[in-house]
Amino acid sequence: MLLLKMHIIFVILLKKEVGVKMAKKGYQGFWLGKKLSKEHRKKLSLAHKGKKLSEEHKRKLSLSNTGKIVSEDTRKKLSDAQYKYFSTHVSFNKGIKKSDEVKRNMGLAQKGHIVSDKTRMKISNTLKKRNAKMNKNKIIKKKRPHSGWHQSEETKLKISFANKGKPGFKKEKHPNWKNGITSLNKQIRNCDLYFQWRSDVFKRDEWICQTCHKKGCYLEAHHKKPLILIINENNIKTMKSALVCKELWDVNNGVTLCKDCHNLVKKRIDFYK
Repeated sequence: MLLLKMHIIFVILLKKEVGVKMAKKGYQGFWLGKKLSKEHRKKLSLAHKGKKLSEEHKRKLSLSNTGKIVSEDTRKKLSDAQYKYFSTHVSFNKGIKKSDEVKRNMGLAQKGHIVSDKTRMKISNTLKKRNAKMNKNKIIKKKRPHSGWHQSEETKLKISFANKGKPGFKKEKHPNWKNGITSLNKQIRNCDLYFQWRSDVFKRDEWICQTCHKKGCYLEAHHKKPLILIINENNIKTMKSALVCKELWDVNNGVTLCKDCHNLVKKRIDFYK
């Protein structure tokens, strides 16, 4: 028994010594640089299919890769290969919906898994680099399906006839209708009479900001007496009562301001809310 053990140890040491000598001479392995055929790869894949690695095997693989330093050249090759693969490859499960059981299992597998800040930063930087590279090469160029299309008169007529007689989607008939919760303030600001009042204010002030005297910039019509205060004082509850309120549409209550000047004045409106 002792002789057998000594023989095994001798063989292991001999193999190790032979390997060191071969490495010194520049021998890099029989399969290095050789490409396997698709048929050979398929056979290898089928041979390993369904095999489960033991915990000990996994631990040994982990220990063998611990501390390995990958050169920048190798990193670049791996990155380019991955980029080329993902830019042309269509995923095998694209369009396949996952069952509830699969989703639950995926959720349980990730439960309690904590990703460190360092790892998060690495993932973020990798994705940024990859997206920048793909955008640069114009590989990803997403557009809406009908962007830039002009429908012919015939197509417009067909769509019109197809929708003829169908119930409209106004107010309570629309699926997103929520019993008219749009605020009165918003309704007033979006009505035609408000746009006319705004236009009249601009016309009177000759489209010039009355604070900084800028012209040709974005302008806004400001209420000297805040709109919310007028609504509260006149007890306006509906849009119908708002349209007949004279104070609400008084041009003298408006003043033309540029966006910057208006932002400075807006703060005092909060006092009345």
